[in-house]
Amino acid sequence: MLGKKQFTAHKESATQLDKLKKHAEGLWDKALGGTSPEELTSKSRELQDEIYQNRSTNPLIFDWLYNLLRNKDEELMNKTVDELVKEALESLEK
Repeated sequence: MLGKKQFTAHKESATQLDKLKKHAEGLWDKALGGTSPEELTSKSRELQDEIYQNRSTNPLIFDWLYNLLRNKDEELMNKTVDELVKEALESLEK
């Protein structure tokens, strides 16, 4: 019973993370598209609120699992940041 409950909670969490990712990508596109700073500030605040809500309601991850995946996830994050910076710089050159 507990295993099924945890599975369902993690599945719902993954679905919510997909929604957050799409929201963040849409906000990024707006930022590169010249949306006003005021609107970006407002939309960024909404995204931060959604991230906080998601983190506060998500099931916990075991420390050993976090530690196992940390380096790989951090490497992926750094590569993604490099790509986003490159995309932003290219957008500014236009």
